[in-house]
Amino acid sequence: MDTKAQERGYDNIHTACSYANSTDEVFQAEGIACLAWRDSVWRKCYSLLDEVKAGKRAIPTLEEVIAELPVLVW
Repeated sequence: MDTKAQERGYDNIHTACSYANSTDEVFQAEGIACLAWRDSVWRKCYSLLDEVKAGKRAIPTLEEVIAELPVLVW
C-alpha cells in the first residue's frame, strides 16, 4: 500500500489517508480513495484468513493474495 501511495508523492498509505479531511479538493479526493482502498484491502485479507482457518481454501501464495486484492482507483 505504501508503494502505491508513493506513486502520488505521499510518504506512505497512512499519510495519504490523512488527507481525507483536507480542504483541498484534489488532496481530499486522493485521501478518500486511499482510505477506502486501505479498508477494502484489509477486509479482503481478513476474509482470506477466515477462509483458510475454516478449511475452505489452502493458504494462498503471496502472489495469489496480491492478485485477489482490490485495485486503488485514484
